[in-house]
Order: sequence, then C-alpha cells, then structure tokens
Amino acid sequence: MTRINGRISFVLQALFVVFLWSAAKIIIKMGVQEIPPFMFAALVQTMAVVGLLIYYKFHKRKYRLKFNRQDVQLMILLGLVTFGGSTLFSIIGLQYVTGATAGMIAALNPLMAVGLSVVILRERPGGWQYLGLIGMLVGAYIFLARGEVTGALIGIALLLLAEAGFAFSNVVTRLISRQPGDESLTITLVGNLIGAVTLIPIGLTVDGLSSIAFTPHLVSIIVTVGLIFGFGGLLWAGVLDKLKVVEATVLSNTMIVQMAILSVLFLGEALTANNITGGLLVLIGALVIDKGLILPPRFTMKMV
Repeated sequence: MTRINGRISFVLQALFVVFLWSAAKIIIKMGVQEIPPFMFAALVQTMAVVGLLIYYKFHKRKYRLKFNRQDVQLMILLGLVTFGGSTLFSIIGLQYVTGATAGMIAALNPLMAVGLSVVILRERPGGWQYLGLIGMLVGAYIFLARGEVTGALIGIALLLLAEAGFAFSNVVTRLISRQPGDESLTITLVGNLIGAVTLIPIGLTVDGLSSIAFTPHLVSIIVTVGLIFGFGGLLWAGVLDKLKVVEATVLSNTMIVQMAILSVLFLGEALTANNITGGLLVLIGALVIDKGLILPPRFTMKMV
C-alpha cells in the first residue's frame, strides 16, 4: 500500500508540473508580444538559475554531488539541448501558433520520448501501448489538419524541435537518476545554468536590452516563467527518478486539455471540431498506454 501511495504522489506531482508548464506557455504567448524572443529566453533562463540557487542555499536536504565523467557530459549536453535550444525554440515558436496547437504539439512528446527510451534506456512499451502510440499519432494529424496551419509551419517546426529536446531531457534525466542518490536538484541546476550561459550572449547580440521596457508587468512575466521553468524542471526530475519515461510522459498528455482550456479563457481562442476530435484521440491513446497510472486498476487494459 505504501508503494502504491508513493506512486500516486508522484503521479499528482507530474500532473501539477504539466499544469505549470501549460500556464507558462500561455504566459509566454502574452509576453512575446512585448519582449523580443531571444532576450526573453535568456532572461527566463537567468531567473530560473537565480531561483534554484536561492533554493539550493536554504534547502537542508542532501543531494548527490559526485558524478562520473559520463554523467557530467550528459548534464552539459542536457543544458545545451534542452535548457538552451528547446527553451529558445519554444519561445520563438509560440509566436506563430495558437495555444491549442502548442498544446497538441507538446502532447507528441511521449512519442519521441518512448522512441528514445527504447534505444537508450531499453525501457520497452507493451503491445497495447504501441497501439496507443499509433492512436496518439492519428489524433495529432487530425488536430493539425486545418487550412490555416500552413501559415504557421515555422512555429510548428520550431515547437517540434523543442519537444524533441524535451523528450531527450526526459530520457537523459532518467538515465542519470536511476543511480543511487537524489540528484534532481543538481541535474536541474546545472542544466539551467548551462542554458543561461548559452542564451545570454545570444540574446544580447540579437535583441539587446535597450529595446525592452522593464515595466512591472513584464518583470512579473519573466519572473513567473523563469520560476516555473526552474522549479517545474526540479519537480519533473523527481518524477523521472521514480517513474519510467513512458509512464511519466503519458501524464504530460493532459497538457492538450489544459492548454486548450487556458487558451479559450485567456487568449480568446476558439476550438474547431478537428481540435476536439484530435485531442480526444490523443487522450484515448494516452489511456491505452496508461498501464494503471491514470485509470484505476479495474479499468486498465491488460498489457503484453
């Protein structure tokens, strides 16, 4: 019973993180109207590092600090690919697509993560789970099968690259976390620090600071998104320490519903029939993959 309750707590933690990320995407869409994207990404990563450093200083919990050479190399690569590249691609891409479309693209993350986890982690889905992945892919196609999507291909392409980076992050974080000890804060802090070091010179070169009017509204956006990125990543690293990649990333599919609802409420967007149909198929695919994480055991399909 203790083990089951422990898994439920990590499921709830994962769902909370996904909600934070959904909210962050909506805030970013509002923020990029006033902040140049390259500098926006640099400032967000800087705020994430500041928040994590303050947390690291005052938190009494012991974290593993000794890593082998491979782990250090993986954390550096993680910082460059995810906290540098994916953060930048995500912020730029969100300018060109609706919030609902961004949520749908984010829901494709498990497809990428599962493929990488099979190759790198040897964590293979069961037979029915492959069927669920196919259902998610079909749902994504239906969701994006709209005439106006062709005008936002650059945004879709950048967000797909960003999600590929986030999928890579899930696998690498899981790979490092499977070793004894709690290294979630160290992984997140190092990754965000490398991302900030990468993005700050790019932002200053491309956009500069002179074009930004740091009003209280803009500062609150930067601080909020930065803290979500920093502490959301920390909480997600803790999830990946306990759940397999296919289990954790399936929970991220709730983002498609959260993003759609938040987009309607805060961005004034409207959902089409394709959005609803494709979104439902993605969620059904996630439930098929579920393997007992979301549904109660009596409703869960028996996996191979």
